Amino acid sequence: MKYFFALLLPLFFAGCAVSPEICRFTDADNGRSISVRTGELFEVALTSNPSTGFRWEAMPSPCRIESRDFHIPEERRARCGAAGTEKFLVRADFTGKCTLTFVYRRSWENEPPAKTFSLEVNTRK
Repeated sequence: MKYFFALLLPLFFAGCAVSPEICRFTDADNGRSISVRTGELFEVALTSNPSTGFRWEAMPSPCRIESRDFHIPEERRARCGAAGTEKFLVRADFTGKCTLTFVYRRSWENEPPAKTFSLEVNTRK
């Protein structure tokens, strides 16, 4: 009987794939130089409050934005207009070096951005 379970155990765990760790960069990493593999995904998570009209916008870059999401922590969800984190999943689809820049602004205003965030991205094979 225990041999039967020993044979079934690998089949049970076969569906449990562990996703690779994705590097996460936050407001504290502004201006930092990072090194990633060509094609690698990484996350940029920036403090944001879209209820004020401000949003982070990625400037043109060789890095590709795969997805964008906004998250409010559970403890703040009951508050109207609560700030949260705007998350960008980014793929470094190039070889070499580039600057990935985000601007925090209201899309309808012709004012300079309230904040900027940038990473110098260096890729390696």
